[in-house]
Amino acid sequence: MMAATVCFAAVSCNDDENEAEAMAENLDTVVLNEINGSQDYVELYNSGDAQVSLKGAKIRRWRINADVKDKQTLWEGTTEVIAPKSYLCLKFEEGKEGSAYYLKRDFSARKNTYIWLQDVSQAEISNFKRGQEDIGWNQVHMQKCANDTGLVYSYSRVGKEWVYAIPTPGTANGEKQGDIDQNMFPVVINEIDFAQNKIELYNVSSTRTVNICGAELRWSRLDEKGEEDNCTLWYATGTTEIKPNGFYVVNVDNTVNKQDGDIDLSDCVSVNFRLRLRDSSGDGHVDFTNSRYVFDEIKRGVKGSGWAQDTLSKSISGNLVRVPDGIGDWESTETPSMGSTNGTLHSGKNAIDLEIDGY
Repeated sequence: MMAATVCFAAVSCNDDENEAEAMAENLDTVVLNEINGSQDYVELYNSGDAQVSLKGAKIRRWRINADVKDKQTLWEGTTEVIAPKSYLCLKFEEGKEGSAYYLKRDFSARKNTYIWLQDVSQAEISNFKRGQEDIGWNQVHMQKCANDTGLVYSYSRVGKEWVYAIPTPGTANGEKQGDIDQNMFPVVINEIDFAQNKIELYNVSSTRTVNICGAELRWSRLDEKGEEDNCTLWYATGTTEIKPNGFYVVNVDNTVNKQDGDIDLSDCVSVNFRLRLRDSSGDGHVDFTNSRYVFDEIKRGVKGSGWAQDTLSKSISGNLVRVPDGIGDWESTETPSMGSTNGTLHSGKNAIDLEIDGY
């Protein structure tokens, strides 16, 4: 028998207020079932044989706000119910924040994520946890994991295990595509110096020294023929360690891909930091299905509309930086700070109109 499906839409409400309130106290058969930060939705599943009221239930997450750990509510049930053996998607959509069946906040998944479903007594019924607390819950973007066609996987419950799977909002989860790595990779792109052709990496973890051997920096631009040109700016070999809350400065000096011509970061519109695929010498790493983990990424514009028609460097004055280090939005500064805490921002100015992938 096929299970009923509800996705991004309201379901029938229980008219009996007393019965609804009684059911709201028993969410034992309801679980978090799928989380997708790329498409901004959280899916619930009712495995029981009875309809369950979600009145008073909440989906919450831990976060670090101004160095204080607090609980943030993503969604709170009012009149919603979930039928037996059914799925319910709660999606974020601008302009509908807090409406029934819509999240109050965008659900941009993070590297370090702790999200849970609680009942009216505030008891935690179901959760999804990934990463370590020392990185700072829900501060750092989660690396996306896409297959070779560019499809970004969901975090899905298959059996009793959270795994990578093909997105299936509102329907039964697909087969496991890979394991979710709980050993977080906390290194991100932190600063770009266009004038000096330098990129700074930062280790967000306050406790772990990280070896980034096998990681690479990539870029996208248009070449002289107007065709998309993707190449490696730099890759780490041997033991390349970054200490807790430490910085690592990469000099982009054209030694990696000389055949691609001179590399000038002022031409750059897209930079990502990822694991390399293993070559014949055994250098680099391969994850499941030959997918590439993208640890961090910065983009401007939309692929297909003409990369490099308006470069990043034309949109800013000085360096491009994250403030606070590693977790802040991209801004510009006239004070380079390669290898140290990022400098002072332009007052009230978000330097560039960036489209940042929210993974």
